[in-house]
Amino acid sequence: MQARQIRLANIYNAAAEIFCHKGYDATTLGEIAKAVNLTKAGLYHYFQTKEELLFSMVNYAMDLVDYHVIDPVRDIPDPRDRLRAMTANYVNLIMGNGGYLTRTIDESRRLQRTRSRRVQRRRRAFYDFVRGTIQEAKDLGALPDTNVSMATLSFFGIILYMAEWYRPTGALSRAEVAEQIVRITVDRMLLGEGRGLPHRLNFYELDKLRDARPNAAYTPHSGVRKRS
Repeated sequence: MQARQIRLANIYNAAAEIFCHKGYDATTLGEIAKAVNLTKAGLYHYFQTKEELLFSMVNYAMDLVDYHVIDPVRDIPDPRDRLRAMTANYVNLIMGNGGYLTRTIDESRRLQRTRSRRVQRRRRAFYDFVRGTIQEAKDLGALPDTNVSMATLSFFGIILYMAEWYRPTGALSRAEVAEQIVRITVDRMLLGEGRGLPHRLNFYELDKLRDARPNAAYTPHSGVRKRS
């Protein structure tokens, strides 16, 4: 990674954390500059306005989704395995950046219309990819009597909520958290894959994951381990 890209990533992560703690409106460019050891003039070298920073930061967050979540699973032929791998990748991405960038994507509504539409198109492409994968699984008979749109929204709802509750301390490793989320969100969705599991989602299980801790550095999954 080039020095400029490293600097930009540091700015994005620092800005996202401050936005989450103080709110977008209450945050100044001066505070962000201070957080990354830049002068305000130095930050202006990269961004002239806070909105320009937000737009660039949200696109960076979507680039991470493309690179870490979508691209590694595109060529997995079985949609069930693709969905499992994609879920694990997404969970690990959120745990890896502390959830701040993920939470900041919602601030894209503050962008001027042209920029906001560009971001919404990227978010829609991600939604359509997940929905298409779930539809393929249903076409294989794995999701009888399941509304694909509802399943897709539930997928995003559970995983995105991780950005609110995940903390990097506790008893479970990242791999264990990812495995639990895959079981809760995917295996229960698929016919025959969640045998021995309650049919209803037990949110107490999500509560138990809140004290999970990360371990090794994140590497995107290109597939999932087969059950023995």
